[in-house]
Amino acid sequence: MTIAHGADLELPTTELVGTASWRIEAEPGGRRPRLRFRPSELVSRSPTAWGVLFQLRSGSLRLRGLDLVIQDQDKDASRSNRLAAIGVAAGSVLVVEDCTITVASRAASSAAIVVPQALPEIHPAQPESALKDAVVTLRDVFLRSAGDGIQVSSGRRLDLHLQNALIAADGSLFHALGSSTLDRTQLTLKLQIDHTLARAKGGLVHLESTIDETELPLTKIVAQNSTFSTAGKAPLFRVDGQDQMEALSDRIDWTAEKVAYDQIMTYRRDQILQIGVSPRNYTRSDWQNAFKPKDESPVLDDVKFLRKLEPGRLALSLTKQDLSLDPSSPSSASGPDLSLVPSAPPVDF
Repeated sequence: MTIAHGADLELPTTELVGTASWRIEAEPGGRRPRLRFRPSELVSRSPTAWGVLFQLRSGSLRLRGLDLVIQDQDKDASRSNRLAAIGVAAGSVLVVEDCTITVASRAASSAAIVVPQALPEIHPAQPESALKDAVVTLRDVFLRSAGDGIQVSSGRRLDLHLQNALIAADGSLFHALGSSTLDRTQLTLKLQIDHTLARAKGGLVHLESTIDETELPLTKIVAQNSTFSTAGKAPLFRVDGQDQMEALSDRIDWTAEKVAYDQIMTYRRDQILQIGVSPRNYTRSDWQNAFKPKDESPVLDDVKFLRKLEPGRLALSLTKQDLSLDPSSPSSASGPDLSLVPSAPPVDF
């Protein structure tokens, strides 16, 4: 499907079902097509269900050259429940290239991309399997979110690739929930990050358990030539568990090469969500001694942006120029080639 340049469309949830390979791209030239999410008033959903513009149930979807805008349609945030741009079911494949994704939501939980819990079956011959990875690739993308960047629901698996991406989030870049059914010895979440700049006020990774979903997913992250900032006091990694502090230590496997860390004071915070138990905060030296991450040629003190950013700046207010690295700083190579990343449209927030 090709969408004409300059088009401005409002769409309800679009369900993609079957083994097809879907491709939706912009017509060359002119202003980029803009797709806005308008939930149908005739469809009711539970408070735990996600409202999404595209719901990929199976098969594959490739988006190219589009601006996706997810924004509350009214001022009552409680009616928004959970909002995201794209839902990716287990076993499906999503590729987003040369696109912008903006999530301007006041909902209690929001994200640009979500791997939801099991969906009601539409085609009985193709049931969803929680044992299959959802595979997501974001390439030459500018993502802005008032919530998280990517959120993974309980019991889901994900293979994520970020390539030449620019990301601003008021929540975490990556947020995954615990499960009662996961095998803690199996690798559940895989993240490969290359030439990406992420400014996530809630940290790079947040693993979160609940009283009923206590087992945290085993997460492997490989990052190179990238820059990470938490824009304040948030830890780079946050692990929230239920049982014993020692059970949290092996949940994140970190391998990095030529990664720049922008003014990060706390590299990891482990916390047992029980009254009277204090969290453990790890400085860089504490983190290295306790977890022995593979971190070759890091850049710690030379991250410079062309513009000075206040820590309180909202993700939705940031432009590509705001997040440009100073070419004279040693960390200038640790980030995306912004000439390949599109500018995001302005939004009200």
